[in-house]
Parts: sequence; structure tokens; C-alpha cells
Amino acid sequence: MPERNKKTILIYDTLRREKREFKPVHPNEVRMYTCGPTVYNYIHIGNARPLIIFDVIRRYFEYLGYKVTYVQNITDIDDKIISQAIEESTTTEEIAKRYTKYFQEDCEKLGVKPPTHAPKATGYVEKMIDLIKTLVDKGYAYEVEGNVFFEVSEYHEYGRLSGKDLKQMEIGERVDDVIRGLKKAPGDFTLWKPAKPGEPSWESPWGRGRPGWHTECVVMSTTLLGKEFDIHTGGIDLIFPHHENEIAQARCGSDAPFAKYWMHNEFVNLKDKKMAKSEGNVILVRNLVKEYRKEAIRLLFLQTHYRKQISFSYEALEGCQSLIEKFKYYYSGIKKQIKLIQKNKFKKSEHKKPWWYNRKIREIDKAMNKDFNTAIVVSIFFYILYKTYFGPEEFKFYGKKLLDDLDSFLGILPRDEKKTMPFEKIVKNKINRKIKLRDEYRKNKDWEKADKIRDELLQMDIILEDTKNGTKWRIKL
Repeated sequence: MPERNKKTILIYDTLRREKREFKPVHPNEVRMYTCGPTVYNYIHIGNARPLIIFDVIRRYFEYLGYKVTYVQNITDIDDKIISQAIEESTTTEEIAKRYTKYFQEDCEKLGVKPPTHAPKATGYVEKMIDLIKTLVDKGYAYEVEGNVFFEVSEYHEYGRLSGKDLKQMEIGERVDDVIRGLKKAPGDFTLWKPAKPGEPSWESPWGRGRPGWHTECVVMSTTLLGKEFDIHTGGIDLIFPHHENEIAQARCGSDAPFAKYWMHNEFVNLKDKKMAKSEGNVILVRNLVKEYRKEAIRLLFLQTHYRKQISFSYEALEGCQSLIEKFKYYYSGIKKQIKLIQKNKFKKSEHKKPWWYNRKIREIDKAMNKDFNTAIVVSIFFYILYKTYFGPEEFKFYGKKLLDDLDSFLGILPRDEKKTMPFEKIVKNKINRKIKLRDEYRKNKDWEKADKIRDELLQMDIILEDTKNGTKWRIKL
């Protein structure tokens, strides 16, 4: 394992609300669990943020030499899946199978590594029933008319993760209002629900039914990672009630610590609102990757610390796309320079570490080891790229090596073999994308934003002419 791995890594732990030194449960191993999708629809750009962020953190641990076991579940039975199946006049199995495939395709298009394990909820129902039995036997849960509820007042640390006062909590479940009259208290959450006619169901001591959403992740994480594992991740919207309810079940059911560290990424906003399917303001990943490089989408998120909110805009993504084209241009040039140097029989002994090499490594370590500050690392990446491209011949080899090391966890260098675009074409593409965006604003009668783009192009000496055949542009003479 590299020497650098011995340095202290600090992780902001949501549970304790502070940065804590990372000490793995098992030496030289990292066991991570992240909440995966409920597969009833396509994923949007807000869903992409945790996929990319925790992919980078997983890769960083691997880069340091840790053996990483990364688990990401698939919720393939849920009220939303049932509703989608009814809407499409098909089965829940067909809906889950189809959107699982789409999800995996989108992850690949974002450059996200496949998890070590991708368990499906339907494959763990028997283990979920066993956990619920244990909670009932211990007095933490109770049955009413085929429903089983967790009694939150019996777990005295409930609310610690979210910081919510039990007396003031709102119900935050995926259930019908009718069951609220069956609970002892409004905050009690569902562990088992009786099946409705035509719904998928399993036999249990409480009759045919299916497990509640919050029980799934407890069983799948502890089965595959152990009753105590290192890191549990997810979006900030999962803190309550989902992760709060996971902790309650895990600790009451097995008396085990469960996850040592809890990591949560902040929201992606669109027009000052949280991006969510329920809000109707989503941008689908599969549409975005048709026009933008996966590296540009990754860069968009990595330029901001994962615990800060991001306001998504096409303008920001356009900027990232342009940067990625520059990255590719410079990196391709560095590779050509090295080939030419090798052809001229440049001696290996003449390869020298640049004067900035060790300093940049220290800066990278400091940024990543203090709660994974990718924003700083991205700026260092560009510095190294620029310095290597324009620097002396003897620095090329070590500069490229450092770039490759960095990109092993950032994933922002295009690796395709397509010919790198010259800067003239990059500029033309940027102009055309801005015009396309302006056309969308004009179509929506957002004249202020449309005029802003016209002004931006004018500053680049680009004149726009709106014609019957569309918007044309020319260079100002």
C-alpha cells in the first residue's frame, strides 16, 4: 500500500456533525454502501451527483491502495413501481427490469464504475422478514391488521442523525394516509405492509405482504458488508426518514454499530428549486449525454464541494464542455511530445521531476484527505496539465504520470481515440451551442436570458442575425 495512505483522512460524519479521522473496520479495506435507485423511471441530473461523487471517493480509496467493496442496491419493488406498471399496463417485474437496464446504461455513460455488488430488494425478502421478526420479539415493533410498525419511542437515540425532535416529526413514508390511524404514534414507520389485490407479495407471520422501503437497505448492507461497515452514503434528502430509520432497525435488531461514517451530498437545484421528479423539474441523464461529454458532466459536479448545493445551468455545463476539449487537446499534445522524445532516444535518466511535482502531490493529498475537496484538486489538475504541456522536455514524463494518477479517480480526461478538435472548431461548437440555448430561451419567451447570450457573443465579436431559416452568425469585422 502506498506510503501516502498512512496519512490521516478526515470525513465529515453527518451523524456526529464533525470531521472525523477515517479508521476502517478492517485494516486496508473500505466497505461502502450507497442507496441506489427505485427503478420506475429514468434518472435525472440530480440523481447523477451522488453517483459521480461517491464514485470518485471510491476510486480515491482504491488509488490509495485500499481494497474497496462497494455495494449499491436496486429497489425493484415499491409503490411507485406498482403505479408505473399500472400506468403502462404491464408487470412490476417488467418495469423493474427495464429501468434497471436504463439505470446501468446511464451509469456507464457517466463513467461510473459498476458496484462490487448490486443487490435487488426482491432477492432479500426472507432476510427482511427475519429482521422484522426480531424487532417484534424484542419489543421494538408491533403488528396491527397485517401491518408491522417500528415504534420509534422505544429507540431512545431516534432523531440523532437528522437532528429532529421526535415530538415535532412529520410522517415521511411512502404509504397511504389510511394506515396512520393504525399506528401508536404518527412517527412510527412501516416495516411490513399487507398486499393489495394484484400486487406482488410474500408469505409472512403477519399474512401476505411486502416489506417497507426502509428495511431493504438495512438487510442488504449488513448481509454483504457485515453488521459493522465503514461508510454509508446518499443524498441529503435521504437523511430523514430513510437513513434515520435504517439506523433504528439495524441497531435495535442486531445491537451492532452499523455504519461508522455517514456521508451525504447536497442538492442540485434548477431555477432555485430542488431538482426532483415530484417537482416536475428534471433533466434526464440519457438526454444530456447525447450532447455533452461524460467528462464535462463529472467536471460540473467536481468543481464544487459535495456538501455544497449546486445550481444547474446549461451555461455552466457549456463551460465545462469547453474545458474538457482543452484538457483533451493538451493531454493529446503531451502524449505526442513524449512519443517524439522517445523516438529521439531521450534517455530515461534525463526524465526529471518538475520543481512543482512534490508540492502538488502534497496539495492533492491535503485537499482529498480533508473531506474530499475535489474543487481544489480540479484546479491543481489544470495547473499540472498546462505546466506539462508547455514545460521543458525532461518534465513531460512525470507530468503525464501525475495526470494519469489524478484522473484514475477524477475521470475527467477523455480517453476516446477520436481526433482532438482544433481550437477553431471548439470555438465554433461553443458558439453554436450558445445559439441553440438562446433559441430555447426565445421559444420560452425568456427574453432577458436570450439577450444575455447575444451580449456574450457580441463580446466575442460574434454578430447574430435572426432569419426565417434560423439564427445565423458572423464575425464582426
